[in-house]
Amino acid sequence: MIFSVFCLNNQKIKYDLRFNILIFFLFLTIQNFAIVIDTIKKPNVIYILCDDLGYGEVGYNGQNLIHTPELDKLAYSGMIFTDHYCGNAVCAPSRASLLTGMHPGHAYIRANSPGYPNGQTPLPENTETIGKLMKRAGYQYRLYW
Repeated sequence: MIFSVFCLNNQKIKYDLRFNILIFFLFLTIQNFAIVIDTIKKPNVIYILCDDLGYGEVGYNGQNLIHTPELDKLAYSGMIFTDHYCGNAVCAPSRASLLTGMHPGHAYIRANSPGYPNGQTPLPENTETIGKLMKRAGYQYRLYW
């Protein structure tokens, strides 16, 4: 009888020890995971949207009339952007499509509107844009004209 009680207690001790070791390793794993999450840095994102800019209309491709010094610096350091396409044949719908991520057929802006300055219809106020999305993700954004 004493032996069986001892065995039961010994098994309970082994079980408690295994459980405690498991909890300890789970705690260490969670701690290390939290440290890794804290050290992950967000990548820098530069989103360049040039309206009506052709391949030959930048300085690094030999064009001298319009100065594009910042794009030229990027090009000379190896960053040449050649494969970004517009979603529509006219300015406002293309810009709306790129800024909202919507297919041009689903975007709010479908044409250059003559009722607004330069035909540029504004997006509705509550429209989700890449700028708003990046701001919620903790990024700062700027729009330069």
